[in-house]
Amino acid sequence: MSLESVRIFGSDRALLPYLAKHLLEPSCTILEKDGEYYLLSSDFMDSMTADQIYEVTDKLLEVLNSIIKLKYGVGNALSRNREVFPSQKEPSELNRIDDHNRLVTVRTRGIAARFVLSVGEDFLLAADQQKPSILTLWRKARKYSMIRKALCYYGKQANWHDLYSVYEIIIKNTKKLIGRGKISQATFNSWVIDTSGRNREKDFTETANNFNISGTAARHTAEASHKIIRRRGSSSVTVLEPQKRGKSYKKIVIIPLSISEAEIFIGNLLKSWIKTKK
Repeated sequence: MSLESVRIFGSDRALLPYLAKHLLEPSCTILEKDGEYYLLSSDFMDSMTADQIYEVTDKLLEVLNSIIKLKYGVGNALSRNREVFPSQKEPSELNRIDDHNRLVTVRTRGIAARFVLSVGEDFLLAADQQKPSILTLWRKARKYSMIRKALCYYGKQANWHDLYSVYEIIIKNTKKLIGRGKISQATFNSWVIDTSGRNREKDFTETANNFNISGTAARHTAEASHKIIRRRGSSSVTVLEPQKRGKSYKKIVIIPLSISEAEIFIGNLLKSWIKTKK
């Protein structure tokens, strides 16, 4: 483990102090000194060059950014830029902790991480009262590569391809859990039912895949998509699924999701799934 740390620059006055108090992990510790914040991690090794430490920092921030989005509902909360911000008077710094636990600058570098978040500590505290907490999410992301992978897909700007990738990871593992008797099908069903009692799983998968619903943003081409019948004055759509035998179709009525609704749906599904991991 290295005693070096990377300075973090942020525009939000609540998040950095909050993380410094509540995300106390050897793999991700944020230290405060004279109103400035530094990222320290057990992933930083003494043998690493500055560039290698920055590369590791990128990976840590990618996961943390995804967790912040899932937990607090804010995308692109954390960004890292190799260029010095125009309004920034000082370059980013690489620091070392001395024997007296003091941060000592050893060299500077034009690298920065920037928080773009407007929340207060009360909001963050209230959000963390709902399980899983940010600390739990971080620990599970470190422990399980599939959680880390799902989070990183979710942390990207919402699109049907990445949201469906999160869904696929969850479904693949959930089927194994059901098969082993770890959870029931009823438990999974409860994850995909909205407040009105409607199961939204088919709504999501068809909207994500079907060109006739989501256009060029869909995962499938027009040729590979099911035909649909739109109902005038209705938000629902009838999907015509061809049967294996004959030319008959199975009619399935769905309510397409907007990309923002899909993001919420997958976010809730992701949190429910993560809770099953010890």
